[in-house]
Order: sequence, then C-alpha cells, then structure tokens
Amino acid sequence: MIEFYHNDCHRTAGTLEKLKDVMKELGISNSELRVVNGTDNPSEAKEQSCCCPSILVNGYDIVTGQKLGEQPVPCKIHQFGGESCVTVPENYLRIALSKYMYS
Repeated sequence: MIEFYHNDCHRTAGTLEKLKDVMKELGISNSELRVVNGTDNPSEAKEQSCCCPSILVNGYDIVTGQKLGEQPVPCKIHQFGGESCVTVPENYLRIALSKYMYS
C-alpha cells in the first residue's frame, strides 16, 4: 500500500503528480495508492502524526524511514544531494517505490 498524506499545502500538487508518474512508469496501479487530505480528515492526519505531504510505503515514510504513528514527524524540508527541494525528486521516488514492488 502506498499512502499520500497532505493538507493542501503548496507542495501537494507537484508531489502527487510526480508520485503518480513514477507509479505509472513502474507499472504500479493507482488502486495501490491511498490519498488522505488532512484538511478533510483532520482526525486521521493527527492520528498518523504526519506532515504535509508524506508518502508512506507499507506504513513507512519514504524520507524518514519512520513508521507513521510511532512519533510525531516534524515538517520536512527535503534535502537531496545537499540541495533543498520543494518536492521529493523523481529518482528518489523510483528507488522507494521499487523497494515496494519487491517487499
């Protein structure tokens, strides 16, 4: 299961679009993706202690490696290769989702 938690922040659209593009490239069906809008479901987002946006693969955040709900996750500033990124880079998504396919 791939889960995408968000609160309609400025990073949501770009991150979700990249995620869906990589899923399609890897042959992962959209039926494997669960999108949760914390604005519409605040109790679920609070329960999961997630920040915006968070991508989970089999319950684990792809950036922090933490299982959601174990502890609050602070708002993330994505740093990849020493560069700050507004969204998770596609190559990072490919790696994380490739692991999902084989787990």
